[in-house]
Amino acid sequence: MNLMRTPNSKFRPIGLGSLVLAVLTFTAGCASDSPETGASAESNIPAPTLDAQASVSPNEIQPDAEREFRAALVASQDSAAKSGLTELWFDTEGSLVQVAVQDPNTKICASYDVNTDSVFEMDETSMMPARTISELDGLVSGANDQGSVISNTPGEFTITNTIDLSKYVTVYTLDTEGRIAKSVISSDDEPLGEITYTYSVTKEGKAALAGL
Repeated sequence: MNLMRTPNSKFRPIGLGSLVLAVLTFTAGCASDSPETGASAESNIPAPTLDAQASVSPNEIQPDAEREFRAALVASQDSAAKSGLTELWFDTEGSLVQVAVQDPNTKICASYDVNTDSVFEMDETSMMPARTISELDGLVSGANDQGSVISNTPGEFTITNTIDLSKYVTVYTLDTEGRIAKSVISSDDEPLGEITYTYSVTKEGKAALAGL
């Protein structure tokens, strides 16, 4: 999964591109070569295979939360494809630090770094809906990604993920149309900032596209 470049080291998105792969260690017992009799013979049950153990996700995934969050992401992706999407990234002081935009007419996506006044073209997979769907798939499969998908409040989802040995927590809230409206990010209990999502090409998005 491609991560969008961030303007400073204290504000970075949740994503899988730099996720440190969790090393899972499995311990399997070895059967004795000696003949077995009596009760020991009855207990000669094959030990679970490593593949079977690895197939069980270690993550906390609430089924209803996963289903509803995925539906919100799909709705967001559909709206972005039809009317566009502008992501405004703010730091903890409320200052705009980055703009990401998806233009449905030209099919161009761009990211503008406010601090360096630089813009670059990127792929649609780096926009929030596709990027987060990929993250969600990784958490649900539990193959390499460590984290959780939970929801304790209607229209609000808390997603945790481990990146570079740090625990990132992103709280997503929905708009009235069931799409992602905002995400608030923290790492190891330290606030990092928030991102707002508007399903159109706003003036900030147009300025970013004009810089290509």
